[in-house]
Amino acid sequence: MLIPHGRHAEGGGVQEDPRLACMREEWFAGRHLLDIGCNEGLITLALATRFGCTSATGVDIDRQLVGKAASVTKWVHLNWGDDGITRLFARCWTELQPGGFLVLEPQPWRSYKAAVAKQRGGPEAGSWDLAALHLRPEGFVTLLQQ
Repeated sequence: MLIPHGRHAEGGGVQEDPRLACMREEWFAGRHLLDIGCNEGLITLALATRFGCTSATGVDIDRQLVGKAASVTKWVHLNWGDDGITRLFARCWTELQPGGFLVLEPQPWRSYKAAVAKQRGGPEAGSWDLAALHLRPEGFVTLLQQ
């Protein structure tokens, strides 16, 4: 089976990416995921979230694409809501080694608004509802400290 490659965020919603349909949970559940050529890390994150990977590491030669992964909390929050961001943080807490650090740069709320405005009419636009999000990025530190 041939699977299209090089599909970036602009190419369509990650949840509909045909590569995900070819993956099996038993390949990933409870395992460490290494995605070489991860681009922005969207598929990496989708695999880790969908199949319960123990950890996920993405590597790519294009620093600009990997740099876009800095907005991963925003992406999780927009796609999976407050529950998704809470689960992400809980997973980070579970995976963090004693004495380890979580370095987090929450994206400002205005960047959420900009992302939604940019997606209007796009494949993910219907699922992004800012009114449904009660947690705000400026409250993430407090959430993590609870």
